[in-house]
Amino acid sequence: MLESESGAFPVEPMSAASLLSVVGSLLLVLVAFFLLAWILKRLQQGQRGVNGAIKLIGDLPLGPKERILLLQVGDTQLLVASSAAGLSALHALEKPVNLEPAVEVQQESFAERLRAAMSRRPVS
Repeated sequence: MLESESGAFPVEPMSAASLLSVVGSLLLVLVAFFLLAWILKRLQQGQRGVNGAIKLIGDLPLGPKERILLLQVGDTQLLVASSAAGLSALHALEKPVNLEPAVEVQQESFAERLRAAMSRRPVS
C-alpha cells in the first residue's frame, strides 16, 4: 500500500471520485460533439439546391469516385458524370425519364428468401 508524505493516509491512485470525474468529463465531451454534429447537419439541410430548382432524380455508382447523375433542372433532365476530376455534362434528355415502375415487382421478405436458400442447399 502506498503512503502519503505524512505517512498517515494511504493514497489511492484511482479513487471513486476521480473515476466519476473522468467519466463525467468524457460524457460531457461526447454530448457536446454529437450536439455540434446535429446542429451542423440541420444548418446544411437548408443549403441544398437553389430553392428546389435542382433535384437529384437518380444516380448510378460506377466506381469508388465515379457516378452518373440524373438531374432535374426545371423541365429539363440532364445526365451528368461525376468523378474526381469534376463534373461533365453527358446529355440533355429531350423526353423526361418516367420514374414510375412499369410493372409492380413483388418483393419477397428476407425470411422467405432465407427459407428458399436453405431448402436448395444440401445440409452436410
